[in-house]
Parts: sequence; structure tokens; C-alpha cells
Amino acid sequence: MDAETVPLLSIVAVSRNDDHGGNMHDRMQHFVDGFIAQCRRHQLDAELILVEWNPPSDRPRLEDSLRWPADLAPATVRIVTVPPEIHAGFACSQQLPLFQMIGKNVGIRRSRGRFILATNIDILLDDATVHYLRDQLTPGTMLRADRYDVPGDIPRGVPFEQVLADCAKRFFHVNTRFGIFDVRQRRFLGMGTGLEANILNFVVGLRILGVARDAPWGDRLRAIAAQAGSLLGATAVRAGQTVTRYVRNVVPLHRLPIRAFYLGRRLVVGVGRQAGRAVRLVIGLATYLGGLVGVRTSAASLRYQRSRWLHTWACGDFTVLARDDWFRLRGYPEWAMYSWHIDSALMYAANAHGIKEITLDTGYRIYHIDHSAGSGWSPDGGAQLFARLSARGVPFLSDQELQRWQMQVAERPTSAIVNGPQWGLADRDLPQRDIHPRPAQVAGDGTIAAHAGVAR
Repeated sequence: MDAETVPLLSIVAVSRNDDHGGNMHDRMQHFVDGFIAQCRRHQLDAELILVEWNPPSDRPRLEDSLRWPADLAPATVRIVTVPPEIHAGFACSQQLPLFQMIGKNVGIRRSRGRFILATNIDILLDDATVHYLRDQLTPGTMLRADRYDVPGDIPRGVPFEQVLADCAKRFFHVNTRFGIFDVRQRRFLGMGTGLEANILNFVVGLRILGVARDAPWGDRLRAIAAQAGSLLGATAVRAGQTVTRYVRNVVPLHRLPIRAFYLGRRLVVGVGRQAGRAVRLVIGLATYLGGLVGVRTSAASLRYQRSRWLHTWACGDFTVLARDDWFRLRGYPEWAMYSWHIDSALMYAANAHGIKEITLDTGYRIYHIDHSAGSGWSPDGGAQLFARLSARGVPFLSDQELQRWQMQVAERPTSAIVNGPQWGLADRDLPQRDIHPRPAQVAGDGTIAAHAGVAR
């Protein structure tokens, strides 16, 4: 490969023209438009590799169904096709029409960039994130970022800066290291209402909603006050419920001795649980920080403790490694199953091989265009998704299996390399097509139509 033609970054995503997730075409068009616009706006030297997996025979190919601008520069776009006959050779190919992580490996294996971002076809990158990708990528690291979920009806046919402005105003969930933060309720989903959860809600909510770098101080103070009010209100409600419960239990004086016994036992058990939780947190944090400063501990234990702090939420939407590091790991594990948890398995493998995670702070955002419930995992559609997979007999990695993998690769890093030397279908001669712009043409109504040709 000519060194002068090597781009800085390859962006890899997988799709097929089957409307998966609902309104797939519009979501993918936003993704393509956003990539090209950001490369042009910020002079990002990048290529987009779309892996078209098992294309339906009754629908147009991706290059024909998507709109391409008359000028792609400085970006380039390439489409790699995995034909149906190759897809049919995988287990469960009848039940699952697309193997997302194997498809990403196909794109990663054929990438040209010095760094590779593995992502999905409904992701938009904000300006700060593009600047980081352009200026600050380093080998030996694994770059991650929080994902901001936005409604699926983002505007079409408008300048990309307007799309970003709309996303910045309308995001409703943020996938953070600690879980999913519900912006409307100002709390983490599924975390309970205890004091610890309220404190975390306060801290994370303040970082997400109150620390915009260019926000006026008045807006910041109002955000702080709102979040503090939410914390105090939730704590007051919790305290009131506790007092009411204990008063109700104590009032019947004729049963006071036995009630006092049970109340005392509950208090002791509760304090013990809280103390045990605090001790585990302190030990975990001390082990993690101890590794940073060189405190002696077993290598396997240190790898495992570090893996527990990785930002695995929505990691399939944004994971950046140097090309050499992707190749050292041989990409994602090529398990013929639904993609659930395989992205996290890759992160655990990278951690076990000494690749350091870097997570961007709240000044950087990736936006995810919402899809229909049950088409992929979401807080509202998770049960529907797994019921559908189970009904169709589609295997997926369970939480318990992922945890065993996490412990296994921490103990034996070599076991994290599960793919053979031909990973990413390297031994298959797959069709590749470069998207080349053609001159704009004048349509019958007098408007200018942008086209792109395809080199086959």
C-alpha cells in the first residue's frame, strides 16, 4: 500500500437494504451525509467502508439506494459485499440475516487507515469528537465515548450543523460508563432510589446537563439548582418513607418487643450490607488506582479489576483502535450469533492485552438515531428483542457467559484471540466498489441533481 494514500482513519459499519430497525434508509442516509460533511468541514482524512452483508435479491444495492454528493473530498467511500452464498455457510444463517461483528471484521481487515473506528449506520459525530479523531489518536489505546440517543425524526435536507443543533437539544438518554441516564427524569434507569443512586444521579446529571463549555453562567447555575433540587427532593421522599414505615411499625405498643427485635435486626443487616458494599467499592477502586501507581498485585487480578471499570455501554457504536491493535486482536470474536455483548467481549480482550481505554468527557458527543423498539436493545425494547431471538432460535451471549469470558481473558490473555489467521473472510475475494463522484446534472425541473458513480 502506498504510504501517501493511507488515510488517517477508516470508519467501518455494516448494513443491508432490508429496513431493519425501521426507517433504516433515512438513518443510514443521515450517517453517510454526516460522515462526508464532517470530513469536509474539519478536513478529516478518512475513508468510509460500508460492508453490505447478504444483500436482499429483491431490493436495490446500497450504492443505488443512497444519495451521494457530487464531491466527496476529502473523504472516500468504499462498499464491500458479503454475498448470500457466503452468508449461508454460517450457522443460524436462516434465522439471522446479518452477522454484524463478523461483517465489521470484513471491513476492518480491508481497511487502509492507520486507525479504525467500528460503528453503526445510525451514528452522528459532533464537531469536538471529529477534532479529537483528527488530532489526538494514539496507538495502544481504545477510544470510547458516551452515546446520546436522539429521536428518529431528525430534520432532513438541512445543513449538517442544523442537524447537530437539533440533536444537542433533543437527546433523551445518555449511555454512560455507569448505565443509561434518563435526561427527562434526571436519573439512571434501573438504579433504584437510594442515597447512593441519588448522589450518582446528581453528579452525572450535572456533568451532562450543566457543564456545557460555552453555556452562560446563569444557565449553568440554573442547571446546578435543578439537579440539586432533584437530589434533595428524592432524598426527602426517601427519608419520609423510611420514617413513616418505622413509625407505623412502632405505634402498636402491645407488640413493641417483637417489633423492636425485627426492626433492630433489619437495621443491623442493612448497615452490614451497606458497609460490605462500601468495602467492595473501596477495594476495587484501590486495586485499580494501585495498578496505575505500580502497587504490587497479581497481573490477572489487575487485568480483571481494570476490566470492571471499562465503558462497555453501547460500545459497538463507537470503538477506535489503531489498525495494528485491531489486527493484533484479530478483530471481534467471530461467533455466529446475534451481536449482543460481542462488542464488550472485544473490549475485555483489548484490556487483557494491555490496550488502555480512553473515554472522552462530556464535551464530546456521538448521537444515536433512535430505531423501533425490539429491533436492537433499548430500555423499552430489550424484553421484546430477546423474546424474538429466543422464538427464532437465534443464539446470543448471556450476561453470565460474558462474565466468564471477562474472567477467562483476564486470567489468560492468549485465550482472547479466538479467530484464525483468515479472520474477516480474508481468504474470500469479496466484491469491492469505490464510490466516485460524477458531475452534477440538471434535472427536468431545472434543479441540480448530485450523482455518484460506482467503480465495480
